Amino acid sequence: MKSVFSWMAICFFITLSASATTDISNRSDPGSPWFPHNPATQLQIRNGYIDSSSQLMLPRFVYTDDSDHKIISSGLASPVPYLAMAKRLSDKIVIGLDVTADYGVSAKFSNVAYGMDSKTLAFGAYLKPYFSFQLTERLAVGAGPIIGIGKFNWDGPFNSLPLRVRIRSSGGGFGWHLGSTYKLSNKLMIGVNYSSVVPVKVSGHYLGILGPIRLRNQVCIKLDLPDRLDLSLGYQPYQDWLLVWQLSHFGQTPNTSERADLNLSYFPFIKSLKTNLQDNYSLQFGVSHRINSIWTIGGGITYLSRPATKVADTAIPSSGGVCLSGRVKYSWSDNFSLTAIISHGWGKNSAKKKMVETDIWSLEIGGIYYF
Repeated sequence: MKSVFSWMAICFFITLSASATTDISNRSDPGSPWFPHNPATQLQIRNGYIDSSSQLMLPRFVYTDDSDHKIISSGLASPVPYLAMAKRLSDKIVIGLDVTADYGVSAKFSNVAYGMDSKTLAFGAYLKPYFSFQLTERLAVGAGPIIGIGKFNWDGPFNSLPLRVRIRSSGGGFGWHLGSTYKLSNKLMIGVNYSSVVPVKVSGHYLGILGPIRLRNQVCIKLDLPDRLDLSLGYQPYQDWLLVWQLSHFGQTPNTSERADLNLSYFPFIKSLKTNLQDNYSLQFGVSHRINSIWTIGGGITYLSRPATKVADTAIPSSGGVCLSGRVKYSWSDNFSLTAIISHGWGKNSAKKKMVETDIWSLEIGGIYYF
C-alpha cells in the first residue's frame, strides 16, 4: 500500500530534468535576471516582461526487481507549463508573478502484477506573486506568498493483491518565499532565496476493483511540498558572458519524510504509509553568451542527490543523477524573443536488491515579450 501514495518521492528526479530549463542553467543570461527563482533579482529588469513556455518531458524508467527481472516503462509524454511576469513600478520597486510546476511525474509500467498495468500522474505547482525592493545601491530583497497546488492520479495493483486501485485527487495549500541579492561589484553578485514548506491536503475519489466488485470511497492524503533554500553566485567577466552557480537544499518534513496519512472517509480508519524520504540537494552550473543583438546561447549541468534511498519500485521511480541542458535564444526584435531548450537527465537508485534507472529527455519552446 505504501507505494501507491508515496508520490512525493517520484517528483524529485523529474525536478532534475525540469530544473535545467526553469532554473539558472537556462533562464539566466547577460540581459536577464541572473537568479530566476529569487524575487530580488527581478530588480535587474528594464521595465517589464512576460515569459511563457511549454516543456515536453519524455521519461523512461527501467525497474529491476530482486529476481533480476526487468520492467520497462511505456512511452508517456508530459507537458509542463511555465509562466513568469514582472513589472517595474519605480526605480526601487518591482512586482511580479511566477507560475511553475517544480515537481511532477508521469510513468506507466506494463504487467506489474496479475497482468495489470500501473500508471502514475502527479505534480506539484507553485503560484508565487511577489514584491521586490531596492534597499540600497547593492542590496535588494523580495517576498511574497506561495499558493501550492498538488494533483495525484494513480491506477495499478493494490500491493500483491489482485485488486486494482484507481485514485483521482487534487488539493492545495499556502506558504511564503523570501529572497535577497547583494552586488559585490559590477561583475559579481550573490543571492539567497528561501521557499517555505507548503502543506497540501490532496482529496478526491478512490475506486477499488476486484472482479465484479466495486469499492468506492472519498480519499484524503496529507503531504508537504518541501521547503527549498538556494545559495547563488553570478559572475559576469565580460558584458556578453554570464556564469552562474547555485546550491539548493530540499527539506522534507516529518509528515512527508516518515509517512503519509491515508484517510478513507467512509471507513473509520487512517492508515499511515511509509514514504522513507530524506533531505536532498542539487548543485547547478550555467553559462550563457550573447553572440550579437539577435542570438544568445547557453547551457548547464545539474547534479541532484537521491531523495529516497530505501525504496525502489515502479510506483516510486525516483533517483538522483545528472542533467545536461542547452539553449538557443533568438531575439526577433527589442520587444520579443523566442527560446528553445533541450535537456537530458539520467540516474539510478538501488534499494533492497531492487533498482530503478531513469532517463529523461525534455524539449521546451517559449517566448518572452518585453514592454
